[in-house]
Amino acid sequence: MSSAVLSDTDASMLERKQRCEMCLFHLAGRLFQLNVSLDLLQICPPGKLWTNLPQYSWQPDISHWDEARVAREWRFRQYPPHEFLGFESLRLALDIVGGMFSPWRMSRGWQVMKWRAKK
Repeated sequence: MSSAVLSDTDASMLERKQRCEMCLFHLAGRLFQLNVSLDLLQICPPGKLWTNLPQYSWQPDISHWDEARVAREWRFRQYPPHEFLGFESLRLALDIVGGMFSPWRMSRGWQVMKWRAKK
């Protein structure tokens, strides 16, 4: 077996849970330390200025937010959460029964109520 000296060095562009800008700077510094010659014009060619783009028709009076009625009613609830009743359920139940009552849903246990938990 002959002993071979490897001259290849791994340098990664991205690292897990790190910002991509910082990873790029670390890579550039690592390549500089290794005396790697880079042709920056091949990596980042000069940009082109586009002057014939159409006008962007932005109209601030138009709402571009598309949302279902059920989601909107959940975000803008009429009543805050009640200690006994919980949250008011979505109006879907009201549509089914014809609006005769307002259903509530208790999603918290008794241990959340401090006055009830103390014995």
